Amino acid sequence: MIESVLLSLAGGLAGALLAEWALSLLPWLSPGDIPRLTEIAVDGRVLAFLLTASLISGIGIGLVSALHLSRPDSSLALRSRGAGERQNRLRRLLVAGEIALSLVLLVGGGLLLRSFHALSTVELGYETERVATFKLSLIDSAYPYSGPLKIARFYRELISGIEEMGGVEAAGASTELPLDGASSGLGPYAYESDRGLVEWDTVSADYRTVTPGWLEALDVRLLEGRLLEWTDDLDHPNLVVVDELLANTAWPGKSAVGKRLQVATFVSGEFRRTWSEVVGVVAHVRHHPGVLGEEQIFLPHSQSPQRTMTFAIKSELPLETLSSGIRERVTTLEASQPIHSIQPMDDYRASALATHRFTMGTMGSFALVALALAFLGVYGVMGFTVSRRTREIGLRMALGAAPGRILLDVLRDGLLLVGPGLSLGIVAALVLARFLSSLLFGVTASDPLTFVAVAVVLLAVAAVACYIPGRRASSLNPLEALREE
Repeated sequence: MIESVLLSLAGGLAGALLAEWALSLLPWLSPGDIPRLTEIAVDGRVLAFLLTASLISGIGIGLVSALHLSRPDSSLALRSRGAGERQNRLRRLLVAGEIALSLVLLVGGGLLLRSFHALSTVELGYETERVATFKLSLIDSAYPYSGPLKIARFYRELISGIEEMGGVEAAGASTELPLDGASSGLGPYAYESDRGLVEWDTVSADYRTVTPGWLEALDVRLLEGRLLEWTDDLDHPNLVVVDELLANTAWPGKSAVGKRLQVATFVSGEFRRTWSEVVGVVAHVRHHPGVLGEEQIFLPHSQSPQRTMTFAIKSELPLETLSSGIRERVTTLEASQPIHSIQPMDDYRASALATHRFTMGTMGSFALVALALAFLGVYGVMGFTVSRRTREIGLRMALGAAPGRILLDVLRDGLLLVGPGLSLGIVAALVLARFLSSLLFGVTASDPLTFVAVAVVLLAVAAVACYIPGRRASSLNPLEALREE
C-alpha cells in the first residue's frame, strides 16, 4: 500500500508540473475570446484535487494488489501462480482501457484535424494574400448623410490616390469585410421571374455597398457581365452586381445580366426601394470559411453612399510603407480624419480559424498524452510478462527455438492484448464523436478514413511497445536464462 501511494503521489506531482507548463502555452494557443484566461492557474484548489486523486488512485490500486497477493491457497506454489494469473488479467484489463481511451481521443483529434484542414483549404471566393485592410468612418459633422455627393467624392478621391501609389495593384472599399466577424447586412429584396414578381419580404440577401476596385482587390471572380465603375452614380440608372447564389435562385439556368431587382438603397439619410438592373454576376464571397452564407447583392457606393467603409488594398508594398502612404492621403483630404489600424487580411483568416485551431490543439494534446500512456501500458505489461517468462524462453531456445520465433510470439501476445481495447474504443468513439458534429466541417463524425488511420497508428505504437521487450527476449543467452531463479 505504501509503495502504491508513493508512486501515485509522484505521478500527481509530475502532473502538477506538467499542468503548470501547459498553462503557459494557453495564451499562445487561445483564439483570444476565452474570458478570464489569465486567471487560470494551478492554485490551492487544483493542488488539493491532485492530492485527493493521487491518494484515491494509490489506495485503490494498493488495495487491489494487496487482495490479490493475500488470498490463501492450498500451497505456496499455487498461491504464487494464481496471484500471478489474476494480476496479469487485471493488467491486461487496464491496458485495454488505456487503448480504448486513446482511440477515442485520437479519433476526436483526427476528426478535428481533418475539419481544420478542410476549413483552411475551402474556396472562399476571393484571395487574402498580399491584401491589406483598414477601416475608416467619416466624421459626422463634416460629412452628413444629407450630402451624399460629398461622401462619395471623398472615397473616390481617396481610392484614386491610393491606386496611384507605386506597388498598389487595386484598391476599393466595402461596408463589410469578409472574415472580420461583423454581422452581415441582411435585408429583403424583390425580383422579376418567369413566375411573376417575387414580392418584397419573401426573400432576403446580404447587402454590401462597395466601391469600384474592391472586388478586384480581392480577386473575386467575375462570372458574367461586368463589375462596378465610377460612372455608376446618382446621375445614372441604378444597377447592382449579384453573386452566383442569388442568380441561381432567382433565374436558374438563365443569364442574370439584364434582369431587375428591387433593392434597398440608402440616400440622403433614408432607405428607398429602388429597381436596379443586374450588370454582373460574381463568385459567392464567404464571410466565414465554415459558413456558406446568404445570397449577396453589391450596391455601387456612389448610388448608396455610406460613411463607414472598410478598405481592401492589393499591394506588394511592405505594410509600414503602405500604412504611411495611406495616412498621408487621408490627411490630405481631411486633416482631422482618423483611421483604424492597417493590417494584413491574412490575419482575419487566421482569427476566423483560431477557435477551431484551439479546439483541435487541445483535443490533440489529450490524444497524444493518452497515446503515450497506452504505449507505456503495453510496454510495461509485455516487459513484465517477458521477465516472468525468462526461464521458459531460455528453455525453448536451448531446445532449438529460433530468436525470430520468440520475437513473433511476444508480438502476437501483445497485439492480442490490444485487440479488445481497439474494439471497445471504436464503439465508444462512434458514440462520442457525434458530440463533435457541431465543430466539424467537411467530414462526418463517423468518417471511416479517420477511424482506420487511428486504428493503424495505435497498432503501430503497440507493435513498437511489444517489439522492444520481444527483441530483448529473442537475444537472451539460454544458459544465463536457465540459471535465473
